[in-house]
Amino acid sequence: MPGLLLLTALAVASDLPDTPYDRGRFSISVANDDFGSDVDEAFTSGVEVIVRVPAERHSLSGLSPELDRRRVREWWGLVLGQEIYTPALLQVTDLDILRNDRRYAGWLYLGIQGELIYEGSPFLAEGYAHLEARLITGSTGPRTGTQSLQRYWHAFLRDILNRQRLPEDPKGWGVYQVPNHWGVSLEVSHEAEIFRATLEDRGLFKAIGSQLGVRMASLAEARVGNMWIDGGVGATLRAGLMPEVVFDEFSLPAGLADTSALPVAAYGFVVGRLSASAYNALLDGPPGAEGPWPERNPTLARLEAGFVLRFAAVEFSFRHVTLSPDLAARPPGGVWIQNWGDITLSFLFY
Repeated sequence: MPGLLLLTALAVASDLPDTPYDRGRFSISVANDDFGSDVDEAFTSGVEVIVRVPAERHSLSGLSPELDRRRVREWWGLVLGQEIYTPALLQVTDLDILRNDRRYAGWLYLGIQGELIYEGSPFLAEGYAHLEARLITGSTGPRTGTQSLQRYWHAFLRDILNRQRLPEDPKGWGVYQVPNHWGVSLEVSHEAEIFRATLEDRGLFKAIGSQLGVRMASLAEARVGNMWIDGGVGATLRAGLMPEVVFDEFSLPAGLADTSALPVAAYGFVVGRLSASAYNALLDGPPGAEGPWPERNPTLARLEAGFVLRFAAVEFSFRHVTLSPDLAARPPGGVWIQNWGDITLSFLFY
């Protein structure tokens, strides 16, 4: 089904007029705690691939005539990813000790997503807003092959780092792992500009499609399904050389009337989030799974900081993530604050 929708979107995209917005995007993101710390614990690593193409009118923007009128651009995409979670004591196989920690878990998923950028945020008439909806389905448990993937990745790291032992292969996958479970999640996020200031220089903008500026935006997000039930709010501050429209790890040179212009962007960002969770299948246990499961914190604080670099049709971003503890009690030998890094490389095509 996701593949059929993507092919439909590709066919539609071929009939759209050629404008500065008509670009698809292929992105690959790699997250790993090695980019943010030297500890394998909690969220350990993740890989996500996204392909998106321009969408026909009256899909997300068709939710209301006003959204359709203010529509700047819309995409549909296909997403594929895998995430790995581990406890603190990677060399322990004693269940009496491990029961105070989170279980090993792999989450392998596939889904579709729609994105809409429209003019005029609820807070700033001359600003922009970004709406994203994602429907994903996947599985946890041994059938995801996460144990083998982690073992091969650690062996690769030992080879390139010329090490004999580190990073070590976790030993508890077979004895303390989240069981096989099919999951579905509907995820919605909305980002809206609340402040923007730009250094006016039309010559610079015409040449590279960007201007020096500062942008601030609100953030609201929610997930519903048998994997997660949670939601959060936050804010994003961006500063640097940016095109007219900037959200998350991508930039859209909205004012490029001159096709000879070469899109260039270089800006930093800081994101703060507060979230509340009613259910987490990786910590509360999927339906029917035997316990006990560790007690978790219902609220989390998250701070991100990073940068985006773009030259022509290639974009690179890095973000460092710091997350407050998701377990109510610190496990033996565990860290209190989680840290990891996320690298995204994107290629744009017309």
